[in-house]
Amino acid sequence: MRKRVFIAIELPEEIKEKISKILEEIKPLFKFPIRWLKSENWHLTLVFLGYQSDEDVRLISEKLKAFVSKQKPFEILLDKIIYGPPNRPPRMIWGQAKSPEYGILKELIEKELINIGINFQKENRLPNPHVTLARFQPATQKLPEIEIPLNLIFQVKTVILMESKLTGFGADYYCLDQFTLSHL
Repeated sequence: MRKRVFIAIELPEEIKEKISKILEEIKPLFKFPIRWLKSENWHLTLVFLGYQSDEDVRLISEKLKAFVSKQKPFEILLDKIIYGPPNRPPRMIWGQAKSPEYGILKELIEKELINIGINFQKENRLPNPHVTLARFQPATQKLPEIEIPLNLIFQVKTVILMESKLTGFGADYYCLDQFTLSHL
């Protein structure tokens, strides 16, 4: 059996609550259909691995357990709420994040997985960490201005191996395994 999997960073509940309050204020600005993601689905994707066999999921989990425990926790700044993706017609609302350590960890995880033979499509662009908050069809009308400063900082202490199951209403996410950054 194959699973659609990715490696992610989950947001702390207090951060989700603060973002939820802001979204409630801006939702009335949108006069076209928009699909707001549930806060339990908010995350930052580190590495998207696509469809993997059960055996490869087990190998990924084993490698992450050994590798991630040697990494130290780090901070992420959720900087602002913006439209995404950049340099293309907007079709999402993002919580834009900043963290040099995010890019370093992403690259290290990709190298580790390639070294054990995991086949996935590595991104050939600079990391752009973000939390997808909403999705919509590219608008034919003028979008409301929404660049909203957040300035929310949290410490990343765990990395999660997630499964993404596609439905007619988007994706549902399930935690397959969780790994603690400890750097002893």
